[in-house]
Amino acid sequence: MYLHRHTYVKNWDWNEDKYDVAVLKNGQPATDIDTDSVVSIVEEVCYWRKANYIHNWFVENVQDGIDDCGEHYVSNEKISDLFRLLGHIIEYPDEAESLLSPVGGFFFGSQEIDDYYWDDIKKTHQKLKDLLSSEYSGRLFYSSSW
Repeated sequence: MYLHRHTYVKNWDWNEDKYDVAVLKNGQPATDIDTDSVVSIVEEVCYWRKANYIHNWFVENVQDGIDDCGEHYVSNEKISDLFRLLGHIIEYPDEAESLLSPVGGFFFGSQEIDDYYWDDIKKTHQKLKDLLSSEYSGRLFYSSSW
């Protein structure tokens, strides 16, 4: 399960704000990539493994309830919603079961609210806090693969 940020870096002649893209392989310029032709950079912002409760949140709130292992755009508003939800659950742990309950499914891991659950909640909350406070550019996309 991944949250990726796609940042458009193509340089157009008319654009004064230009990106300088360098790609190194083993510390040396990568000769198999034409850096002048790079259109976007994709970064892994978050990675989860078997965090079925977070996956289910994306399915229900971003993917219109369809779990298709595709790549789905996530608006800043949705990221802020998830951040606030996680913060609320951290502050009021007794509400975790009703607000972000584990779900079952193929390769989904534990359905318990255990130490792994809380670790995922806290790490995700911190990563989203860092992301939201950075005034990031680019577009976010969630994807999963089973």
